[in-house]
Amino acid sequence: MTVPPIRPFVRKFLEGALDRYRKDLAAIPEEKFAGCPGGAARSAADFTVECTSINLHMAGLLRGETPAPLPRGEWTRATPELQEKTLCLQEFETAASQLIDAFDALAEEDLGKPVGGQFSSMSHIELAHFAAVHINYHDGQLNYIQAFLGDDAIHWW
Repeated sequence: MTVPPIRPFVRKFLEGALDRYRKDLAAIPEEKFAGCPGGAARSAADFTVECTSINLHMAGLLRGETPAPLPRGEWTRATPELQEKTLCLQEFETAASQLIDAFDALAEEDLGKPVGGQFSSMSHIELAHFAAVHINYHDGQLNYIQAFLGDDAIHWW
């Protein structure tokens, strides 16, 4: 078996995670987007805000910037304006584009170099891979919300 080159593999994994998240997010009804299942759980809007924040942070790290450390707590909750699905999805798309663009702009010799900040134990290529894992994790939570709402379809196939 031939092992594919790592850069295209990670890019495809990242694009796939973003695409699956988009499709699953689109399947959540507008009126349920900001609702908290069970009254206390985080909403689809909250997961999307977190993914957006992390993606912007990681894009900055991939560009060699030193973004402010990620705070704990309320940044993982959607503000009232980001509880509107269209606006929240626009923000997600902006962050997704920045993440892909930052990954694409990396020089080959930088892929194995460590990034700074809270992710300093990771190389640039590991950070890009982790971004995809993080998106997939929250996509699983979207799937759970869909099932909770009675939708058991797989929307990204």
